[in-house]
Amino acid sequence: MPQTQIPFNSRITPPPGSTPGSTPESAPGDTLGRVQNDPSGSVPAIESPYSGGNSGGTSGGLSREQILQATFVCLHDKGFEATTIRQIAKQLDCAIGSIYRYFRDKHDLLYVVTQELLEPVAAGLAVQTPLQRSVAMYANLASSDLQSYRLMFWLACNKQNHADALPTVVRSILNQWTDLLDSKTQAQTLWAMLHGLLLLEQDQENILRQLATWLDDQEHPTLERPESPIEPEIVIFPRRPQPIEDITLL
Repeated sequence: MPQTQIPFNSRITPPPGSTPGSTPESAPGDTLGRVQNDPSGSVPAIESPYSGGNSGGTSGGLSREQILQATFVCLHDKGFEATTIRQIAKQLDCAIGSIYRYFRDKHDLLYVVTQELLEPVAAGLAVQTPLQRSVAMYANLASSDLQSYRLMFWLACNKQNHADALPTVVRSILNQWTDLLDSKTQAQTLWAMLHGLLLLEQDQENILRQLATWLDDQEHPTLERPESPIEPEIVIFPRRPQPIEDITLL
């Protein structure tokens, strides 16, 4: 199957004055607007999520986290097409087989790496981050690395024997939003609006404003649903009389 080129041309650096890897504090009653007005301190800066060295592997061998770290760097420095198993192995100074011990192929490896973009959202929800703040985190993280975000969904659609086209981390976030809203339909609608506005590359402030309005409407609906459908009024116009043809024989 031909591969679609999805370039990664920009390095991702923490914003000035922010602490890399910091997790936002979740305060009761937080709103999208509050997060929106303080974007630099409310969402963790996007850096390599694999800075832990050899954690998760043996002390004498190549660890899974080291492979993910090298892949992350290669992906953002060289781009999707140039990120190959051979290139990653060269960067790690290891045999290609060492990478295949952990990952089936390049797509399997990149699928894991790109999902780390939204892992802070899923992790925050697991420790009771308010819904509004988690939505703002999602918007901030995805918009800060939109090419990785798009690639994540492309890889999910191309995974073999993968019935659900949603990435695993997105399905996890959706499930937790469903619990918070107590409605699967509302959670899916919220995510669909957010996802669509991100892909349209809307301004983040505009995205958060629209979502905040929608969430407020769910809590305080302004339109009441009629008890019974209103039947349209049918107006029957009288037919214009047709002229009578004179067939009298003279």
